[in-house]
Amino acid sequence: MFIYTNVRCLRVVDGDTIDCAILLTPDSLSIKKRIRLARIDTPEMHQEGGHLAKNVLVDMIQNKKVNLDVSVRDSFGRWVAEVYFEEENVSDRMLEAGLAKIWRR
Repeated sequence: MFIYTNVRCLRVVDGDTIDCAILLTPDSLSIKKRIRLARIDTPEMHQEGGHLAKNVLVDMIQNKKVNLDVSVRDSFGRWVAEVYFEEENVSDRMLEAGLAKIWRR
């Protein structure tokens, strides 16, 4: 498990996937990673509710600082992580809003 605190959400891909820049050094060396939000599944973009889930996530975290608690990689090579914004778990917020369901691998 790895924890990253110097992270910016660059882009929301869909309701459960984001692209992030992880700052590695004080002189701005960073890496870009695709992150799958842990524990949740949202509708695909072509399904009902897909655009709504994405738009809510955009409003919540796009271009904002987040923290990552990375646990594993998924079958697509994405890091699977608990994502925190202002100390709130983003997956929990999506579940509470009814925009996601529990994801079981």
